[in-house]
Parts: sequence; structure tokens; C-alpha cells
Amino acid sequence: MGRKQLIKILANGIALVSVHKIIEQYTNKPESIKHVKDEIRDYSTTVFDNSQLRKWRKEELTLIKESAIKYAKNKLISYSDIKVNDSIIEEFVTDTMQDLILLS
Repeated sequence: MGRKQLIKILANGIALVSVHKIIEQYTNKPESIKHVKDEIRDYSTTVFDNSQLRKWRKEELTLIKESAIKYAKNKLISYSDIKVNDSIIEEFVTDTMQDLILLS
């Protein structure tokens, strides 16, 4: 798998983890919490495994983060009960990348 493809895959995975963490914290639907937690675990495992395939340069990590923020914003549009501003999305993406050992 090429670097560009892996960057897209990681950004999308980080966005999915971040979106599910946001949903877990902000949803008005408590019945979906268990499913959301399962999704966070599964996506996190995949992202971590993929992130370990290469060494990442600072510029690539910046691109992954920017892309993940953009993907997360787009994914949250379909959740009408979740309203968060861009700084919250960026915070969750950064935390997710730190959790998955992509950022220090």
C-alpha cells in the first residue's frame, strides 16, 4: 500500500474514531452508547495497526490530521442531534491521534 493511500485510510479511520467519541459524549440517544463504544474499539485497533506500517514525517502527520478533521466534519453532518463547533472536532482528532501514538 502506498503512502498516499495509507494517509487517506488513516485520516478516515481517525475521523471515524473521533466522530464516535463525539457521539458517545454528546448524543441524546443513550441506547446507542454500547454500539458506539464497540465501534471506537474496532476502528482504533485498525488505525493503530495501520499507523505502525511506516514511520511518519511531521508533514505527513499534519496532512493526516487536517484530512481527519475535514472527514469528521463531513461525517457529523448526518447526525442532527449532535452540534459541535470546529474546535471540538479538532480537539477530538488531536486526542485520538495522541491516543493511537501518532502524535506526542
